[in-house]
Formats: sequence, C-alpha cells, structure tokens
Amino acid sequence: MTDMRKELREKLRNPDAYYRSLPFWAWNGKLDPEELVRQVRLMQEAGVGGFFIHSRDGLETEYLGTEWMECVKAVVAEAKKLGMYAWLYDEDRWPSGTAGGRVPAGGDAYRCKGLTLEVLGTSEYSRLYEEEIRGRSSFSDDRNGVLAAYAARVNGDEIFSCRRISMQEKEAFTGHEVLLAVRLEVSAPSEWFNHEAPPDNLNPDCVKRFLEETHEKYRAVIGEEFGKTVPGIFTDEPSLHDRHAFFGEKRSWIPWTYGYGAYFRTITGYDFLDVLPWLYFNGEKSEQVRRDYWGSITKRYSESYFRTIGEWCEKNNLLFTGHFLQEDKMGLAVRVNGAVMPHYRYQHVPGIDLLCEQTEEYLTVKQCTSVARQLGKKQVLTETYGCTGWEFTFEGQKWIGDWQYVLGVNRRCQHLALYSLRGCRKRDYPPSFNYNTNWWNKNRHTEDYFARLSVLLEQGEALREILLLHPVSTVWGKLGCSPYGNPLRRQERDVPGLNQYGECFNGLIAFLVRKHLDCDLGDEMLIGEFGAAHNGRFRVGEASYGAVVLPSGMEVLLPETVEKLMDYMEQGGYVYAMEPCVTLENPHFITVKTEEELAEKLEKYRTIHIENGEGAECADVLYQLRKSGDGYVLFLVNNNRDRAVDAKVALPFCAVPEEVDLGSGEVCETPIYHNGSSGVTLSVHLDRTGSAAYLLKPCQVRETVFPKELPYRLDRPNILTLDFCCYRLDGENWSEKMEVWQAQQQIRERLGMRRIHYNGLEQRYKWIGRNHPGDGHFLELTFEFEAEEVPENAVLAVERLADFQIVLNGKPAGNRTPDTCAWLLDREFETMPLSGIQRGRNRILLSCDYRNDMELENIYLAGHFGVSGDRKLTALPQKLCIGDWTRQGLIHYCGSVHYMLEYDCTGREAEILLVLPKIKAVCVEIRINEKPCPLCWNGESELSVGKWLKTGKNIIEIEVVGSPRNMMGPFHLKEKPYNTHDASFCPPPEAYCEAYLLTPWGIMGEIRMLEIKERADE
Repeated sequence: MTDMRKELREKLRNPDAYYRSLPFWAWNGKLDPEELVRQVRLMQEAGVGGFFIHSRDGLETEYLGTEWMECVKAVVAEAKKLGMYAWLYDEDRWPSGTAGGRVPAGGDAYRCKGLTLEVLGTSEYSRLYEEEIRGRSSFSDDRNGVLAAYAARVNGDEIFSCRRISMQEKEAFTGHEVLLAVRLEVSAPSEWFNHEAPPDNLNPDCVKRFLEETHEKYRAVIGEEFGKTVPGIFTDEPSLHDRHAFFGEKRSWIPWTYGYGAYFRTITGYDFLDVLPWLYFNGEKSEQVRRDYWGSITKRYSESYFRTIGEWCEKNNLLFTGHFLQEDKMGLAVRVNGAVMPHYRYQHVPGIDLLCEQTEEYLTVKQCTSVARQLGKKQVLTETYGCTGWEFTFEGQKWIGDWQYVLGVNRRCQHLALYSLRGCRKRDYPPSFNYNTNWWNKNRHTEDYFARLSVLLEQGEALREILLLHPVSTVWGKLGCSPYGNPLRRQERDVPGLNQYGECFNGLIAFLVRKHLDCDLGDEMLIGEFGAAHNGRFRVGEASYGAVVLPSGMEVLLPETVEKLMDYMEQGGYVYAMEPCVTLENPHFITVKTEEELAEKLEKYRTIHIENGEGAECADVLYQLRKSGDGYVLFLVNNNRDRAVDAKVALPFCAVPEEVDLGSGEVCETPIYHNGSSGVTLSVHLDRTGSAAYLLKPCQVRETVFPKELPYRLDRPNILTLDFCCYRLDGENWSEKMEVWQAQQQIRERLGMRRIHYNGLEQRYKWIGRNHPGDGHFLELTFEFEAEEVPENAVLAVERLADFQIVLNGKPAGNRTPDTCAWLLDREFETMPLSGIQRGRNRILLSCDYRNDMELENIYLAGHFGVSGDRKLTALPQKLCIGDWTRQGLIHYCGSVHYMLEYDCTGREAEILLVLPKIKAVCVEIRINEKPCPLCWNGESELSVGKWLKTGKNIIEIEVVGSPRNMMGPFHLKEKPYNTHDASFCPPPEAYCEAYLLTPWGIMGEIRMLEIKERADE
C-alpha cells in the first residue's frame, strides 16, 4: 500500500476539523464569554470542526462593540486551543454590506440608489418643469433628482414611440403622448437596517467603507489568527435590489449609482438615458437595451462588491466565502444579482444556501459547483437545513446532505446553532444545531459521516463530459420592469414568468443528472474569459468537456460565446440544442425536440450505467465519479426516501472495488464480477436514502420476530407543555383563554410596546436598556391542567424564572434556592420543584411587574408521568406498543425512548441481520450487550450484528431519538409548513387548528432478526 493510500485511510478513520462542519453560530442574546467558551467545547465534543460567528435576531450585546469583540477573542482563543476553526460572518443579521447600518449612515453616497420612472399626464409637465427641472445647472447622475424626461406614445406596457425632452426649455406635446419622468433617488430607510437605507453595492467606495467598518475591525482584534484559527469570512445575500429598498408606491426603479451612466457608456458605446424607457416598456428596442443593462450591471456589481472583498481577503490571508440571494429563481436572481455564476470567481470557497427539507434545487447547486470545478476551487460550502423545523431528523440531514455532496458540495454550514432559545429565538428558522437540542449528544455520528465524505470527495477531479449553457443572457433580454410601480420584488411584472422558465431549466438539469449524464453549467461571462476550444473539446478554465448543450428557450448567445463555439465545432466538437433555440450554421450543430431525444444523442458521452431490474437507468440513484491518480472514487446515493433500490453499476474500466464504510471509516474489498474488457459491474443494494455499495448473495434464512409490546426507558423527564393561559393587568377582569403568544401580543399592544412574538424587527440591544412608559404594571397569568395521577418530584420550567412569583392552587409553589434550581433543554429554561399538585384541576399563577424587555413564553411541567390524549397527567405505561409514542402518554416528550429486546443466539457461524422496520426518529442508535453499533440514519434497514452477539441471552437496546418539535411546536398549524419560521408558531385564524398537531415518533413496525448462512454448493 502506498503512503498516499495509507494517509487517505487514516483520514477516513479520523477526519480532522478541516473536513468537519461549520454551523452558523447564532449570537442572539446577551453574550457571556464563559457561556460562549462552554458552547465551543460542546461543539468540539459533538464532532463539529468550527463555526461562523453570526449576529442574529435577539442580540442584546452591541454588534461590533467592545463586549462583542471581547467575546470574539474568547471564542477564537478557545477554538485555537481545541484545534477548531473560528470563521467570521460579515454582518449584523443579513444581508451583508451595511455593518449594522454604519455604512449607509455615512451619507447618500453609501445608500441604495435607483433610477425611478414615473408615468404622468402631459398636463403635469409644467409643474415638473417649474419644480424639478428649471434652474438645475446639471442633469448628470452624480446628484439626486430628475435626470431625464420623455414624451412617449404607450398603451399599457407597450411603447410605440419615444423622444427625449430637452431639459433647457419647455417642450410641446402631440396628442396621445404621456410624460415619463426619470429621477435618480435614494432609498428610504428601513428598521431592518437599524433605521438606515440598504447599502449601495454598485459603489466600490461603499464596499470599501464596509470593509473598514467590519473586516478591518476584526483584523485589528484577531488579525494575527487570520489564515490560521480564523480561516475566512462569510458574506450573506448581498444584492442589487434589497426587498427593504423603497422609492414610493407609484415609482418603478432599477439599480443605479452615482456616475454609472459613464460606466455604461464605456461598455456599450451609448447613453443609457437615450433608451431607458424601452427597459420598462415592451418595444422593438427592449430586449437589446435590457441585455446591455443587466450585462453591464452584473459586471459592475461583481467588480464593485465581490472583487473588492475578494482582493482584500486575499491580501489579508482570509478565505472569502458566502452565498448569493435567490440563487434558485431565474428571474429574481437576475433582479437581485444581475447573474449568479460570475460572482463565484472572486470567492475562495464558493457557497450556496439550500433551505427547507427538499432536494429539488439542482440549479442552485450546479451553478456553484460548476464554477468551483472550472476555476479549481477545492471547497464548496452549503448553508443548509434552515427552516426544516424542530422535527428535523438525522435521516433528513443525510438525505439533503448526500444529495448536495453527490452534486459537488463538500462542506456543511448548518443553519443554525442557536446560542439561546429564549423568547423569539427558538422560532428563528429552527432547528438548532447546538447543545440546546435533546439529540446533540448523538451529533458526532453525522459529523463523522460527512467529514469522511468530505475527505473522499476531495480526492482527484470529478468527471463530467457535458457542458450545459446557462441561459442568463436570454433572461436579461426579457427582464423589464413595470412602468407603473414596483410591487413585492417576487411579483414584479416579468419575474414570475422568468422564474417559471428557470424551473424548466432546473428540470432539464435534474433530467440529465437522473439519467446519469452528469453535467456542469457554463456561464457566458466566464466563458468569455476562461473558455476555449482545444483539440476538439470545449474547455472552461481547468475543466474540459466532450459535448455542449443549449437549453430550450435560449434565444441568444453573447458574441464571444458564438465565436468560441464555432471554433469548437470546426475542431470536430458537437453542440446539441433543444428547440426552440438560437441556431448556429455548422454541421456539428444538432437540434433535438425532447429531453429523451437529447439523452439519446448524449449517450456516447456517458461514463457510467446505473440500471434497475428492468435494464433502464435507475433515476433514484445519483452518482459522482472522480479520477484520482491511477484510480477512481465513486459515490452513490439513493435519493428516494420511500423505497430501497437494487441496481447494477457498470463502469467503463476494470478495477477492484473497495467499500468505504462512511460510518466507521474502514475500507474493505468488495466481491465483484467483471463484464470482460468493457469494465466492471457491481451489484448494489441501497436502503432508502442509502449511500453505500454492496454485493448481495443468495442465502438460507431463519427469522425471529420480536413482540409488539416492549419494555422501555426514558432518558429525560416527560413533559406537558402549557401553551394556553388567561391574563389580567392591575387586578382587572381575567381575559378569555388564549395562546401565550396571543396574550403577550395583547398585553404589549395595550401598554404601547412593540411586538416581539415575531423575528425580523429592530435588534433588542438597541432598545431593551431604555425605560418604557408601560413598565411596572402588575401582570398575572394562569395556566390550568388536570391530573388523574399525582406525580412525584415534578418540576416546572419557566424562562427567566426569577422574574415571576409562582403560586400553585393558591399556595406558593416549591423552593427556588440555588441548590434546587436546574434547567430543561436550554439553560434559560430554568426549573423549580412543583409541590402541591392535586387530583383533578390544578391552577398555576405567575405574576410579575411587567417590563418592556420581558418575553412571555409557554411553560412546561416535567417529571415521571404520562400525558393522556385529553392532556391529563397519568401514570406512564408499563410497556410501549409498536407505533407512535405520542399516543401512549408521551405527547410532548423531548428525548429518547430506549426499547429493550432479548434475543437468544444459538450460534455465530451464520451472518445475523437485525431487520428494522420504519422508525420515526431523528436518528436511531442500537446497543447490543451495552456495546454500541453503527448509527442508523433511519429504519427499514438491515444491520449485521453477529460480531456483537454472544451465544445465549443477549440484550438489544434500540434508542429512538426524538426532537424538541412536540415540546416547542408549532402545535396549531393546520398543515405542516414547507418553510418553518417564526410565523409558523402564530397561525392566522384561517390556518389555525384547535387540536394539537404532533410529529409521530417511535418504532412503526415489527422488528425481526435474520440468521443468514451462505448456500452450500449443489
């Protein structure tokens, strides 16, 4: 074995922090250096490689202030001590570019600007001339105000004629003309940006000010660790068109900056103001004007923002990473970025954002991973798992993560690791990847798995023979802007249709990938700089392709692209175009009408077959094939969450496959059979969401079925969440019964205080330190529950417990001395013993002098009790049946259930498989005779357990890990949200359901043991 192979095997067994995940560590409360250091240690224990320091909603320490920087120094020092990586994040919340409002506070030069268009009647001309035109000495775009006016004949969105009006003297109008007024304006401020406007990312000086206010301040404090403990910095969703920018209800706008007119003229050779109306209206000049505008704005934005930051990072030994806004929506992506792919060239670690529990955004991933491969960037980062909810499972992590990794990602940034769950923070796009979730002690399993996968997928180079051109230049020509005012950004006139076109393009990428005709995307701006024909192949940077594909609807190509494609075809290369599409005159330009016809044409470029039992390509199984030295790396994923697959994998070269066990890092040979000189074929079985290679052999089987009622134990106290209350202020009449968030909303409205049950408002550190006129009112809250059985040693968990006096059934409830005070799930969910529970109805009274900085939240009973379907305290069941444990007394339980089985083993000469049914769990861990087995991502899988068994009686413990979902909610939302966010927990009446809608957890079917013996030769 070579030294290189030995090194790889050691990395697979023990991947270091470099390959491990880097969660967004959400600093979202009053920061305590000791607590931060404690959490760093817990992350390291859980297998995490580092973190991004991320300001987040709820922050009560001034962003970039003295205390903030002391906390930064503390965690960097601890990360260095532990061999971890402390990455920076460049903004107060998001999007990047304002330094918490400090950048635009410098004046209009640093504030978002737009060219606005207003359609007026010609009768308005005199007023416009007298009030806004007359007396101006200059109409250049280095100052705010009117820049140009036009007389035009229009009908709705159509324009038929247009002439630019002189600004020196009054003009006369003909019949049927309207007046078009164009102004350069600065956006109104927004509370989101701490009462400042969004930044002007088209102005390099604005970006330099951003660097001075953020990056330089970090350099002054921890610069000696740049490139070492502090590898880099994340930029998050900067844009040209922030959703908080505002220029008036009736004025449409497009991005602009001071002096941009001269920049545009340098690139295009003409004055944009001569033709501006055609960008808004549809007419004969519209597509060219729009294409010139969006092409130039993309170039300027890329140079101004991404190059400026990238060069600063390069100079200061930092890696520049991050992701862009709306990567998955073709029309909206242009509106906010100009284009996506060109900006990646300036990032050292290009990144994406993949929200929600889905694997559909092929476009998002491929835009990034394609540029990374073409420009030789070894790491690709994904901000992932945001909005998946508290019920998100390890199987979900694996499903989404495997899908991204097989498409070219190789680093995870989990969204989010919440510093605190107090108040609104627990609803900040959950879940939390931190100590304050009950399954955190299992987290190392996922970290080890993906770290090993990162090691594996950094070996060599990915093999992809097909280049699919990105149609952004066509989208540029079709993206105008309604002349009658901008609605919500995603609803602008041309955006929805272009987003739909993007969905079709995304579908084409998915089709090719699932046909195992894997491809990269080609951006025309990058092709213009890095593309070339070479020996009959088409190169983009370091990547080389055998075929080029144009998608349906790609109506134009940039001149540089045409020139290079013609050269490629002259050298013998082929371009395949899906109709309708632009055409090129060459015999090697081939048109096709359907995706299936395209696949037939591309068959000769195939590098792998993955066939199902019917001999067709198995669309559920995705692959990545890499060439590494004189060998290859192959990664296979079953993207189907509902069923396992059996497939034959045929590769066009002979090899001895070795199976890499990503659960342990061990490498072993896999029996194979050769199909002669054409290559090697592997028989593969993949469980649902599985990702390993196996050879299956016929065997003799003896089956044991375990009982349907099983002994069990809980590793945490059971919980009853109390989310309804009544309240009164200052001894007035009691309110009706309502959810706690509704009570908080009513109380704060009555006292003239801002809403806090939603995220997304002004940061708390800006206002919680100030007294409020409504402070000091006496508030009482009552919570009721019933008990059929009186539990022993029950406790009550309340956030900010010390703020309240607590009475149970008319008597003070328990002792809250430091010796008895503990916490439940999160350290800010403080607990106290609750003595005095009685059979029947119980009433808990919380009282306090209410203040503006207080947050009212659900309270929790915890202890050794069950909870019936009608929410009464009962005894826990003696055994648990197969099925949903929420129907067996564990409605709000947040923890693991350990099911206990006994198995009598007669001998170990056979292979013995533990066959698991469907299991609803975050993850499943199995111990046999107290020895841990490899983690199970989900049920419906087979685990070889012979080496853990002994002859005679064996104890098998199946730990089914739940989540905080049924403790935290959302409880009363009619349908499971696709996007779990703060509003999911506060549904409007039309989406409200009185019943408690819970996530089922537990073993859902019978458990079997199979003893398998290899069939003897006949």
